[in-house]
Amino acid sequence: MLRRKISNSFNLLQLGGYSDAGYSVEKNELKFQPSAQRFEYGTQNPALFFGLETAIDFLNAIGIDKVWEHDRALAEAFYQELIKIANVEVLSPEEENFRTAMITFRMKNITYDKIVSYLMEKRIRVRPVTEGNLMAVRVSFHVYNNEMDVAKILSEIKNLAQS
Repeated sequence: MLRRKISNSFNLLQLGGYSDAGYSVEKNELKFQPSAQRFEYGTQNPALFFGLETAIDFLNAIGIDKVWEHDRALAEAFYQELIKIANVEVLSPEEENFRTAMITFRMKNITYDKIVSYLMEKRIRVRPVTEGNLMAVRVSFHVYNNEMDVAKILSEIKNLAQS
């Protein structure tokens, strides 16, 4: 019983898959798991645990601050051009301080699944975001991406918007 009392005193800073016990975007409601499961962040992947030490060494060699600056710069460049494209609704926060290296959007004239399929055909990996009935697309930037990747996905989204 003490553990539950202690875990209830923690504030959630980030949420992930399976943190919730139910939600509704339409009603602006979110109910957390009553157990420590609410602190889980995303889908678990055992392969990540096996490569963790090497990944940490790699990030430390580059510098985590440099990685963050790189990722955010790419996401910011993407965001600033994405908001200019007709029929695109950007769901990521307007306030720059609240944005991350992941930008989520949808298009008014094209369903999320068609966007995802089209981009995958162009060898651009994105994630569909169907949770909470968002029916959107998430673009994530990381250390292996560069400015050419940003330009390529923007070009393809513009092509879609004009079709």
